[in-house]
Parts: sequence; structure tokens; C-alpha cells
Amino acid sequence: MTGEKPTNLRLAVRNSGFGFCSLSCRLVGSSLAFIIIARLPSVSVSDFGQLTYATALTALFVMISQYGLVPLLVRDIAADFSHLQSYVRSAFALHLLLSLAGLIVLYSYVSCIEMTSQGRMICALIAIAFYLGSFSTDFHAIFQSQEQMHIELIGIAFENVLLVILTLCAFVWQPNIVGVACIFLVVKSAAYILNYVLCGWLILWIYPILDWKLWLKLLREATPFALAGMIALGIVQLDTILLREISPGDREYSVGLYQAAIRLFLVPMLLPQIVLKVFLPQLSRMHVNPGKGLVYDLGRINHILLTLGLLIGLVTLFRGTDLIRMFYGEKLADAGPLLQVLGITIMMRFGAAYNLYFTIHNRVWFRVLSGLLGLVAVVVFDWILIPLYGPQGAAYASVLAHGVYWVPFLVVIYTSERTIILGWRLIPALGAAMVLTMLLYITSTINLLYMLPVYMLVIAFLVFWTMQRGDRKKIFGQLSLMGA
Repeated sequence: MTGEKPTNLRLAVRNSGFGFCSLSCRLVGSSLAFIIIARLPSVSVSDFGQLTYATALTALFVMISQYGLVPLLVRDIAADFSHLQSYVRSAFALHLLLSLAGLIVLYSYVSCIEMTSQGRMICALIAIAFYLGSFSTDFHAIFQSQEQMHIELIGIAFENVLLVILTLCAFVWQPNIVGVACIFLVVKSAAYILNYVLCGWLILWIYPILDWKLWLKLLREATPFALAGMIALGIVQLDTILLREISPGDREYSVGLYQAAIRLFLVPMLLPQIVLKVFLPQLSRMHVNPGKGLVYDLGRINHILLTLGLLIGLVTLFRGTDLIRMFYGEKLADAGPLLQVLGITIMMRFGAAYNLYFTIHNRVWFRVLSGLLGLVAVVVFDWILIPLYGPQGAAYASVLAHGVYWVPFLVVIYTSERTIILGWRLIPALGAAMVLTMLLYITSTINLLYMLPVYMLVIAFLVFWTMQRGDRKKIFGQLSLMGA
């Protein structure tokens, strides 16, 4: 019927589709760009380490400057659209000030540590580029709060297509690693301009508003989100920073190997991010007063995510070295064992439903404390294992720290809901894992280039097969309606 308001399920399916397209663009764009850069004849493993170190360091500072405003805006604007103008424009002004302070502190830090002039130049270029990119993320938050994922997709597609094109052009003009860093600056600047225009034209023109009272309110309410985000990112990226400082041997070479593995490891991590983007505004609206209905809805999400994470982790564990060789070539083949170790943590990284549970229950401070425990574990394990094993020690430390991080989550979930699996259908998931394990064992000698699409199709089928029958019927029904 014309003008009919989409149902929650239809809206989730539609937004999941756009979210998946956004995921594909980011996946193909970012991953392919770093793969191309690693394969450039003019870029050594140490050069690659300098570039990826700069991105890891900058990501931490950018997260601090964003101060948790993005998830706060998504949650509060989705719950009450009247907040749109005042919240967004005040948050924009606040983000500007925090970004300026972050750039100054980042430059001061880089100036104090032992680093070549080339390394400092790369850090400066990447920092400016990524700070511009963080403002694009603010615009994406507005699109998400309005549940208009198709607008977000336009900006993401433009940015990543441009990134791939320019990095491919690097094969022709063969820039050094500083020239490669300039590519990121050009791309992030162009994407920022496009996202700003899209947001202004279709939703709201953004300009800074100085509202001290609202600033204090935003800062106070965003603090747990900020700490949770910084801690979560620190758990993933801080080991790269420590690896460069305390690793034995060629430190930038070690960073290059470790980041090559991390880049592939983070590719599937965008899937939980899509779930958060799609379902946070919708579940915030549906479950203003959280109860058993929220647990039921989260359980359906959690089953899909944990099963998917388990199966992807198995592929990484069995064929991690083949994945590295296929994407990076022999130059970075030594990163294969690192990826295999990191693959153990993929399922733990797919626990987005647990984060949604605590966010919607307004228990973000618990996430902060749990994450802080995990971050301390990262530092302690890195400090012990990196001097002994180099980048392999950083991978071991990541696995151990992820385990420590999840202990408080599971304890509190059990105390509140008398379960730790939160809707995960464990028996069907383990059956799917056994099927995939047998397939991986049988096909272990076949070229991964041919088998990777097969693995992806099998994983998709197995995840769908393990879902509840009612959910499968609903998905078929919605797909039939969309086709009609």
C-alpha cells in the first residue's frame, strides 16, 4: 500500500541490506588499498610498518577526540528526533575543539619519540587525513539516527572507490611511502566534502553552535561511550604501539608483519559494526523499557553473530598462512602464523549483541570497567610476551586479553538472565563448525583462491541452517515481498 510505514522487520532488512553494501565498500576499499600498498615495489615491509603504525596511532587519538559523541547521537536522536538540530550542531563544535587539541598532542608525542623524519611526516599526513575522516563519521551518525543507511552508503562508496583508484594509480607513478600517505589525505578530504553536502542537502546543514550548558550535558553523557570506545580500540591497536617500542630486532619490520595480519583480521570485524548501526536505533525505540522482549530479540542477533564468528575463525585458523600469501604475496608471508593466532579471537569480537544489551540497559559504565580490565591485560601481556616473541608475542597477548575482557560480561549476563549464551543455539552451531572443519581438512591442499568463495557460501548456508525455523520463514517471506 502506498505510504505504508515499514514494519520493524522490513526496516531492519532494508537497513541491513544497505549496511551490507557499506560493509562491502569498506571491506573492498580499505583492505584492497592496503594490499596494493604492501605489494608496491617501492614500499618495503618497514615502510609498510611506518604507514600502518601511523594509522594505528592516529586511530587512538581520533577516538579520544570523538569522545563517544557518535553512539550518543545515534541513540538519543533515534529515540527523540527533536534533539536533532541542537545536539548535532553542538556536538560538531565540541568535536572541532577536541580535534584541534588532539592534533596538537599527537604532534607533540611524535616529536618526542625516536622516529625518522620520514616517519614523522607520515604521521602528520595520516593524522590530518583521519581527523577529517572522523567528521565524515559524524555525518554517518546522523544518517544512522534517521535510519537512512542509503545516504551513508553514497559517501562510503565514493570514498572507497576513490581510494582504490588512487592506490592503483600508484603502480604507475611509484610514489614513496610519503606519497602514499598523501593519497589518504586527498581521499578523506574529498569524502568529507561530499558527506557534508549530502547531510546539508538531505537532512540538516551542520555548523558549530557554542552552547556551554549542552556541551557539559553531552560530555557527561558521552563519557562512558568515549571510554568504552577508546578502551575497545586500545585493546586492538595498543599492541601495535607497544610492539614498535619494545620489540626486539627491526621494530618497523615487526610492525609491518603484525599490521598485515591485523588488517585481514579486522576485515570481518565490520560485520558486528553493521549490527550495531542497524539495530541500536531500532532497539532503542522498540525497548524504551528493556525487558524479556529485548533479550529475545538480542538472542536472535547473537546466534547469527557468534555462529558466523565461530565459522570465520575456523577458516582463519586453518588457512591463515594461505590467506596472507594470497592477498599480500611472499613479501609478508611471515605474517601467516600471526593471523592464525588472531583468528582465535574472532568469535569473541562478534559479541555485538552483548554490547547492545548493556547499552540499551544504560549500563555503559559496566562496559567501560570491563574494557579497562581488558586493556590492562593487553598492556601486561604485551609487556611480558613481546620482548620474548616479538610480533608473535603480541598475537598471543591479544588472545589472552580478549579472554580476560569477556569474563565480567559473562558473569553479569548470567547474574541478570541466568544464561551466558544470550540466545546462541550452541548445539546447531557446533554441528555447523564440525561440518566446516571437515571441509577445511579435506580441501587443505587446494588453492585458496578457488576455495575461498566456496567457504563463504558454505558459511552463509550453515549460519542460515542453524537459525530457528520461524526466523528462516520470515526471511524467506521478506525476500519474496522485496522481489515482488
